[in-house]
Amino acid sequence: MTGAHDRRHTWLVVANPTAGGASTQLIGSVVELCRSQGVAVHTRLTGGPGGGTRLVIEALADASDGDRPDVVVAVGGDGTAREVAEALARASGRWDGGPPARPAPALLTVPAGTGNSFHRALWAERPWTAVVRAYAGTGPAADPDHQVGVRHLDLIRAVGDGRAVLLGASSGLIAHVTATAAGAELESVPGRERYHRAIAAALADVRPYPGRVLLDGVPLHEGLTTTVTVGGARHRVGAFEVLPLSALDDGLLDVCVVDGGLSAQERADLAPRIMGGKHVGHPRVAYGQGRRVTIERRDGHGLCLEHDGEVWAGAPAALTLEIVPGAVPVVAPARPVAG
Repeated sequence: MTGAHDRRHTWLVVANPTAGGASTQLIGSVVELCRSQGVAVHTRLTGGPGGGTRLVIEALADASDGDRPDVVVAVGGDGTAREVAEALARASGRWDGGPPARPAPALLTVPAGTGNSFHRALWAERPWTAVVRAYAGTGPAADPDHQVGVRHLDLIRAVGDGRAVLLGASSGLIAHVTATAAGAELESVPGRERYHRAIAAALADVRPYPGRVLLDGVPLHEGLTTTVTVGGARHRVGAFEVLPLSALDDGLLDVCVVDGGLSAQERADLAPRIMGGKHVGHPRVAYGQGRRVTIERRDGHGLCLEHDGEVWAGAPAALTLEIVPGAVPVVAPARPVAG
């Protein structure tokens, strides 16, 4: 984490207009607030999946030294934050696992999606307006709880597929929740309430699968599986603190597996413990940390998967994830809120 910083002069705002809360009004408010803090602002709108990554890479490649942004503001949900984070990791050379070949701008998030778990992992409920004002100022506030700087966070790489994962990935129940929340029936339900309703629906229709989870090549779980989460951020689907021991920059993946042989009553009893991060050590929960995790489905079907709050269409029957340490510079509190 860096300490005091100089005023940041040029910011690039990358907004996803298809995100639930990223209205034209919000995007305009972000630009107006940034300009009121004395920074020059350029704005780009994403046009579909992967658009944020392409826009940022192109903007950094085209910028002259004097016009290169110091900060990239991601206005959208967790998917938008992931796309910008991948672009910054690739632009700096950190994505390839080595030391940075060149400096990259810092990522600053404005939450405008459904779960906004990444922003929550950094800032809890602190409003984005306060973050912008604090970081655009001439120096940190006297109160340590309001100091901001840059923190280099880990990214996750899907082996073979090559895609970047920011928050984490899940199979089974949490992926089912994500798919339900994205469905037409809940389309009009705003914010985290959509996830709460999706959780209730998914818990009423749990679908365990025969699986195996390897942590650094060693079996962590084998047998019926309710859900596997790898990350990353501590919270998933807006409510569950699935990975309560996770740190965002420790160079390790956390993995949590919930056994698939639970009765309906056992699931009901365990759910509030997971929401509060009190499930580690439960006899039907396996939890570990390492640098490489493999999730397998062993009945010939593809995994039900999500990553960063988005359904993984056409997911394979086996997925390996590995850590990319310190890959993304992110505007963050000097005193971490969670992880």
